[in-house]
Amino acid sequence: MPLKKSADLKAKIISIIDFELWDCEEVHSEFQVLEVRRHTPLTDKCGLHFFELPKMPEVETINSSSEKDLWLALFNAETEEELEELSRNGGAVMSEAIQAYRGVTATEEFRNLEWLRAKTRRDESNALSNARKQGAEAERVKWQGIAAENAELREQLAELQSQLKK
Repeated sequence: MPLKKSADLKAKIISIIDFELWDCEEVHSEFQVLEVRRHTPLTDKCGLHFFELPKMPEVETINSSSEKDLWLALFNAETEEELEELSRNGGAVMSEAIQAYRGVTATEEFRNLEWLRAKTRRDESNALSNARKQGAEAERVKWQGIAAENAELREQLAELQSQLKK
């Protein structure tokens, strides 16, 4: 198959995120690159697409004729029951994808990577917690130093005042 001319090509950046980014009900948001002041598109050949998984409906209510919804539901599936539902209602391609997923997740290499990912998250969380504690301790020490300096200044001021009274 010959390559298409560049005029026929489009770049689409697709982000599937597991958190809500915008305050709207839509699962899918599409953006274009625009000139900041005039709001004119730079090109119609580039698009940014975001799919917010928490806004997806329950697996049981997914439209099985929408390939996009089925794939997003697969990315969003958290239980074996949801995978079974998708396998039953998603057709041969979805069943094959779920079988491939199960094959990958059954390997020791995947389990090791999953364990390492969980350990990394715990380590990062502990590091942040320790940094907060160290920051709080440093702040406490700083304020103790300032209080000590103020106490010294008060003593010097009191001494000067007593000398002036004499």
